[in-house]
Order: sequence, then C-alpha cells, then structure tokens
Amino acid sequence: MTTLRPHLITRRRCIVPAASEEPDDNAPAASVRSSLKSTGYQQLLRIDVAVEGGHVRLSGRVGRYYLRQIAQQAAMTTHGVATIDSQIQVDR
Repeated sequence: MTTLRPHLITRRRCIVPAASEEPDDNAPAASVRSSLKSTGYQQLLRIDVAVEGGHVRLSGRVGRYYLRQIAQQAAMTTHGVATIDSQIQVDR
C-alpha cells in the first residue's frame, strides 16, 4: 500500500475556469479543421467550420457526394462535437 505524502499534494496546482467564463469555441473548430485535413482530400480544406458549444456547422461546396459524407464523418468523430449541421453543397 502506498502512503500519500501531503507535502507533494499541496504543491500541485489545478487551474479550473470560472463557471461564468464562456467556453472557447476556437479549440473545437481547430480540431474539426484538423480532422478534415487528415482525410487527405484537398476539397475538404475549403469547408467553413463554425462551432457554438458542441454544435458544429459545416458549409461550403464539394465536387462529390462522398466528400460531403467524409467531411461529416470527420467532424462527428472529433472530440467535443455533439451535433453537426451540414450545409455543404455538392456541385453536379
């Protein structure tokens, strides 16, 4: 059994954001953009990403329907994303 040493515990600092602070939506947006980039499809780099809370809105144009599906899947598997509003249009 390990014995806790109180002097080590008291030296740790934990910074917790105040409850009144708004969540930073730039981090999830950057994560979604990174997920889109990691697919390897250049057209997905032109997708606009807007995040409010855990809700992501994707907008823009792609050349194929499957690219729209890939963008949606990449966004949905990103940590912190609750819902997706896909406004991506497919050029025909």
